[in-house]
Amino acid sequence: MLETRDLYKDYIEALQIKINAVNLKINQYYGSQDYIKNCIINNRAEFEKVNVSIDTLFSNPYIAYAKIKELADNGQLTRVAHYVKSYVNSIRYLTLHKLLYDRLNKAIMPYEVYLKMLGYSNLEIAKEILRGGYYTFGNAGKVYIREKARTFLFKGRTVKLPIDWGTSNKYKARLLEEGKIPYDQTNAPNGIKWHVYHNSDFGYWFWWEAGYFIENRGFFKFIPSKFTKRGNRRTIPFKDENEIYNTTEIGILNKMLELMKFDTIHFLNYRRPEKEVIKRKIEYINI
Repeated sequence: MLETRDLYKDYIEALQIKINAVNLKINQYYGSQDYIKNCIINNRAEFEKVNVSIDTLFSNPYIAYAKIKELADNGQLTRVAHYVKSYVNSIRYLTLHKLLYDRLNKAIMPYEVYLKMLGYSNLEIAKEILRGGYYTFGNAGKVYIREKARTFLFKGRTVKLPIDWGTSNKYKARLLEEGKIPYDQTNAPNGIKWHVYHNSDFGYWFWWEAGYFIENRGFFKFIPSKFTKRGNRRTIPFKDENEIYNTTEIGILNKMLELMKFDTIHFLNYRRPEKEVIKRKIEYINI
């Protein structure tokens, strides 16, 4: 199970590695710039021959570079042009890496802020999946909703639909509250039968296609959230689909059920052609 604090720790560690790498590059560019600057000073005479002021080069390097480039294109300069180009490039790369260094440092955030950003990101991912799209978690694979037949054949005949355990358990609990005895094969063979069967031939599953490089895939399972908070069950009807997509009161599983209640043909977003499923399997094999 992924813990957000572990994700945050990995995020900060990865960010710090990038910051250290960029800082190393900055120091290298400073050293390179100093070396090129000394080479230019030591070859002052060559610059004076072509009327290029070293002071102008150091104060306005891009202006000097434009003049040097024009002379170099005419075949008048060789080593002087190389020095100027190298110096200007060192300034350019140093500036870019400084900006990157500042941006990476600004990306370091408290855990509470990271948690909020993770929540916003998860909300957008959920929207994409609920609309019938796919979301790829890098090498971990893809997650999407898939329509799957509930009925199956046994010895040439269609077997009845499976039990809806969620509805059945609620019905059983209600019987017990009313003082009635639910059916039990051993203890209450004359009790009230409480199994409720699904009334649809299709179920809708949150499907995880594990990445090809994941070892022991049988030990992992994707479990979609029902509610964002324990016991937080919304009773007020939703006004429209956008409200369902954007709410944080219920989890992605219940959002799917609400969308299917609101729009009677929403399930068509999850109907995957068999050829498409086979194609995705082949793509993973060819990785």
